[in-house]
Amino acid sequence: MIKKNKTLSLIALTGLLNICNAQEYNFSIKGRLSDPTLEGKALVLYCSGYRDTAVVKNQQFEFPAVKQIGRVKLQELNRIERNYLTEFKEPIVANFYVDGTSTQIKGYNLSAIEVSDNKLQTEYKQLLHGIEEALQLIPNATQLEKWEKSNSLLLDYMEIHPESLVSHGLFMDFFDIDHMKSFRIAHIKRVQKIYQALLVSQPKNESLTFLAFFLEGDAKVLEIGQMAPNFNLQDTEGKSTSLSDYRGKYIYLDFWASWCKGCRMQHPLLRRLHTTYKNAPLEIISVSLDAGANAREKWLKAIQDDKLSWTQVAELKRPSNVQKAYGFMGVPMNYLIDPEGRIMAHYLHGDYLETYLKTIFSSL
Repeated sequence: MIKKNKTLSLIALTGLLNICNAQEYNFSIKGRLSDPTLEGKALVLYCSGYRDTAVVKNQQFEFPAVKQIGRVKLQELNRIERNYLTEFKEPIVANFYVDGTSTQIKGYNLSAIEVSDNKLQTEYKQLLHGIEEALQLIPNATQLEKWEKSNSLLLDYMEIHPESLVSHGLFMDFFDIDHMKSFRIAHIKRVQKIYQALLVSQPKNESLTFLAFFLEGDAKVLEIGQMAPNFNLQDTEGKSTSLSDYRGKYIYLDFWASWCKGCRMQHPLLRRLHTTYKNAPLEIISVSLDAGANAREKWLKAIQDDKLSWTQVAELKRPSNVQKAYGFMGVPMNYLIDPEGRIMAHYLHGDYLETYLKTIFSSL
């Protein structure tokens, strides 16, 4: 096993740029994508608060006057239909970095692109290469262990280079990507220290200061290893249900509300997982935070519309005692609880949730 410093030597580079951009930028990003299904489609670009769109025409697109530097997120602009009966697939996102010089992109589609080199992109590519080399040293690791290792190395990098625009982009990823969001909450004390270092070196970065609200909420969430607070709530038929009734099983405790689109977009996946693990020692318990006028009717209608067949309970009042006990600020939110009643993980969604459950039950 190599030492941490040796691992970091694979990825540590000098931070190149400060995010406090008093300078104005005006440069182009041009690309060629050969996938015929993208013809005529709109692409949307996000970069440090800047947003622009471009249409693919004759396999080419251009953003002629980009005003910011740093991490770029480029994806197809799709109007998302709120269909709670079909599994939602996250759009393909291309992540890369720009430093104010004109940038060229080429590829088949956004899942695998080549980006012309610039200082920030080179820094980012070398960082990823170092992480790949570190992961090769643990070939028998599970996907969860690889994610854990990769995320830890990213935090290592940000600790060393808080002044780098790459560190800023990486920190934002911990609010965008499912397995990184879960890791952020599980390592909130370390993340908060990195956040403070980023603020010192990048004090005028508005996107960073905006994150203070979310990190404050993260700090209140129950930590991994703590006992999950018991509760006694009524189900859809008015019968009392306690968390302790399910001791001895794994519990996916899902907090949601009928008005929460992000929550309900997760329901098709939960329906499939409920079927997949029907013979496993796993229970899904959904706790609604609906409150106010006609809360019960809205809750029951959403259950019926989304075809939810597992345990559903609700408090139907505000403030919610169970929400306060679990320490989170809003939904969607969830906790995975082990058979002894201890919290194993939180904020498991999408592929990360599916991978997490596969890892647990493949070993049983």
